[in-house]
Amino acid sequence: ERTAPLLLEVREAPGVPFEVAQLSVPRPTPQPLPPAVTARGVVTPLSPLLQVARTYLVREIENGFEVIDQHALHERIQYEDLLARLRAGGLESQRLLVPDVVDVARHECQLLVGRAEDLLQVGIELSALGDATIAVHSLPARLAKPRTSALVKDLIALLEEERGIDTERLLEAALQRAACRSSVMSGDELTQDEMQTLLRRGRDLLSDQTCVHGRPTRVRFAIADLERAFQRR
Repeated sequence: ERTAPLLLEVREAPGVPFEVAQLSVPRPTPQPLPPAVTARGVVTPLSPLLQVARTYLVREIENGFEVIDQHALHERIQYEDLLARLRAGGLESQRLLVPDVVDVARHECQLLVGRAEDLLQVGIELSALGDATIAVHSLPARLAKPRTSALVKDLIALLEEERGIDTERLLEAALQRAACRSSVMSGDELTQDEMQTLLRRGRDLLSDQTCVHGRPTRVRFAIADLERAFQRR
């Protein structure tokens, strides 16, 4: 690689044979990353993130730092996305190439298949395969890494806990469980880009402080908390 020649200016000065001055070549100033604007109009810089125990994301914020539960935040994002699409006219379903088969008790099979028509409204298509097996044919589209067996067990537990549950409540709960079972989990390693994307999507939500189960998605610490811990004040 060839380098640009050094530019010199040579000029005569009174009483001095020659004066040589090096011309400074301007260099571009590094530009910071553009700030991110939340749905609530709050401007926050895209600071680097640290993943701890493959569960928590740590980042610096104004006057402190915050610790984010990656599963709780992703679960909230997934649920709000599913709910918005349902309210906009229905959820598209994605048919599985091969049905996922889940073994259950006989009474559980009857219980779940009895609400199969309702579950179609949120893109979940299932049927009985024998007396004690559930075949899942379709799931809501755009779910990442759905855990079908866990979702089926969650729905059965819901129907057993809330006998006679109305359709609206069933659909809401089904979306919550689908969001939970398709989100990144504790123990999933994320790249820097994946962590940044997760936070960007969270900033678009009107409420991102809790997951669908009511657990906090983040805990914030002030600089004053650190100063007290290190006995600086």
